[in-house]
Amino acid sequence: METKVFQITFIFIFCCALMMVACQKKKVEMQQPFIAFPAKISLKPRPLPKDHDRCHLCHLKKYKVFVPKPKKTSRNHQKLSLKHGTLDVSCNHCHDMNNSNYLRSTTYAPAGFENSSGVCKQCHVIKVRDWQKGLHGRRTGGWNRDKLQYQCVDCHNPHDVEFKKMQAIPHPNKPRHPKSILD
Repeated sequence: METKVFQITFIFIFCCALMMVACQKKKVEMQQPFIAFPAKISLKPRPLPKDHDRCHLCHLKKYKVFVPKPKKTSRNHQKLSLKHGTLDVSCNHCHDMNNSNYLRSTTYAPAGFENSSGVCKQCHVIKVRDWQKGLHGRRTGGWNRDKLQYQCVDCHNPHDVEFKKMQAIPHPNKPRHPKSILD
């Protein structure tokens, strides 16, 4: 009995070794799948804010300092309320204090009025990463067609990001099925 187990084990190991050698000699490279028309993802065009290039006409501070807390807004900004979750943020958290016509931008997170996602990325890294991969936010288009990616500000008001409270509605009634014949 022992010799039979030994012979079967030996044959099994020998066959495995032969298969490994054969596989090493004949490497088959994986081919890339054929894609007839690679889909392109483009950002939803966004109109520039009214008077976006005229900020410097009013914001002419000689000594520009970072304002950490929100102040009461005046003139053109009276309708804005800065409610960014539970944080106390000011205009300077998103708008460049040295150049009022631009948003805060870094080499890590470039931003502009055409695509302000870089400003959001400075605090919401994971959400923006998910947005870039299509896991957060909205995309239109098909799996093999060009896609249109909505921007953060298309769904979230940048000056008041909290969603309005919604009233929950009761769940729908379960459908009633007729009793089975076996009951």
